Amino acid sequence: MPRGKCDHLKREDGRSRQASYKALQVAKQAEWALRFAIDDMNDEQISLLTLLEVRPEPDATRLAAVWGAAPDQDLVAAEGALEECRGDLRARVAEALTRKKAPTLVFYVLPHVAEEGSS
Repeated sequence: MPRGKCDHLKREDGRSRQASYKALQVAKQAEWALRFAIDDMNDEQISLLTLLEVRPEPDATRLAAVWGAAPDQDLVAAEGALEECRGDLRARVAEALTRKKAPTLVFYVLPHVAEEGSS
């Protein structure tokens, strides 16, 4: 099968490197917007969370926000608080992005992990 001129720019999964770069760029912009949004929220559960990263899943139409829980924080309550604020958080992300359609947000809350050497 003949190869196209730009085949070297494609990843193994068939997506272009530029598309991957754009998805990562959108994820970073969304992360920035979410960091500011959670500062404005008056929710105790959300204020205890730490935003660890936002990544495309699998592309810029769906973004996964990974949160770290505080020590002894109830993960179910934290996930519930994020679910309740999903619309507001998505609106804040939409304001920050220059796209026709705001990406879908998926939330993952990870339990607190103590750092080595801390008691």
